[in-house]
Amino acid sequence: MPKKEYAFVLDAKGQRLDPTIVQNAWRLLRQKKAVLISRFPMTIRLNRIVDDINHDEVRCGIDDGGIHVGVALVQKCQTRNKVLFKGTIEQRKDVKKLMTQRRSYRRKRRYEKRYRPARFDNRASSRRKGRLAPSIKQKRQAILRVVDSLVKHIRINSFYLEDVAIDIRVLTDGRRLYHWQYQKSNRLDENIRKAVVLRDHCKCQICKAKKGIKEVHHITPRRLGGADTLSNLITLCPKCHAKVTGQEEKYAPELYAKIGSEGNNLRLRHAQHSMQGKTWLRAELSNRSPLELTTGGGSSLSIDKVRAYLRSRGMDNRILEFEDSSATVELAAHAVGCEPARIAKTLSFDLAGDPIVVVTAGDMRIAGGKFKAAFHGKPKMLAAEDVEKRTGHAVGGVCPFALKDGVRVFLDVSMKRFETVYPACGSSNSAIELTPEELERLSEAAGWVDVCR
Repeated sequence: MPKKEYAFVLDAKGQRLDPTIVQNAWRLLRQKKAVLISRFPMTIRLNRIVDDINHDEVRCGIDDGGIHVGVALVQKCQTRNKVLFKGTIEQRKDVKKLMTQRRSYRRKRRYEKRYRPARFDNRASSRRKGRLAPSIKQKRQAILRVVDSLVKHIRINSFYLEDVAIDIRVLTDGRRLYHWQYQKSNRLDENIRKAVVLRDHCKCQICKAKKGIKEVHHITPRRLGGADTLSNLITLCPKCHAKVTGQEEKYAPELYAKIGSEGNNLRLRHAQHSMQGKTWLRAELSNRSPLELTTGGGSSLSIDKVRAYLRSRGMDNRILEFEDSSATVELAAHAVGCEPARIAKTLSFDLAGDPIVVVTAGDMRIAGGKFKAAFHGKPKMLAAEDVEKRTGHAVGGVCPFALKDGVRVFLDVSMKRFETVYPACGSSNSAIELTPEELERLSEAAGWVDVCR
């Protein structure tokens, strides 16, 4: 069944009404009951004034990114939510190049115009506090232009912005790190050129010469998209550097093998761009409508479901939300400020084709023999890609509340030794403090089991 497409509707006074399906909009145009204002997004204006206006909440979701930005409008109706509009903004990539070109034109003009004494540090706009680079700011302004264009045609009650948090260190190192490892630098000096020379023990990596001048070479050159990272730089003497220049592709496999990077030539510019200018964008969106931050991965809708579920039981005011991630036991314990054992971790299993979740203390592990005795089957954990589809919550935010129909909840007795525990609340940065009795009542658990060691 094809998905419905909606057209925005204004009345004769310009009041923003509920959207209607595109087919109905064309019918009104054919009957001369409306006029076409815009083809994209399709907007019509009725020939009459509407007094009884519906005020269902319309949310604007923004999935920020360095290359593409997703935008969607969702109307919260009484029976279901309607996706009114969705699209992708493709960010410009030529701004830096054009600014460099303009700078060269201006320099040439000033040089040829007349002699003027050189001036330094005289650009107030470049020195002001909180300044955003133009190549970054224009990406944020592109989002606001789209939002302002949509606001002309439909009311937007709130914005939901994905709080982009990219771990650059994980991208460069290629592995997850413990919190103490972030305090240890992954290079020998802050200066990238000096760090490369120190890593290579101050000798040419081709001829092994130690004496004389050393140069730092891009294994994949900048003109071919090479990055200024440790994994793409190598130390060479001037003679070897001259030999490989112009033949970089020929020597690349050999040079990558010498430094053990296996061609790890990450371009981190777009990842960094998505992290920059977030505060400025948040402030601008907040000036237009209330703003809420989400963490992506379906967590926004998941925590909304959990909040509504707990609100119906008078417990939503006890939800804790953190700026940092609480996706693992260690991270959650750090965010809450308690010992890891008091974190109630929720594990999801497939039991004879049916999904179940088992909530245990943070310091416990599933014992295969005990699990098999309790459930008459071997423990088979759900694959990460299947967790959200089968339980209703994404990995990192799985909790025993507001689960999909048919998912049974079991509580391990290891949690009874604590007065209170902290299960998640549907997102990777939330938790709630509950007694074991409250947890049993709110999760509507099928029972207590002893399946851990």
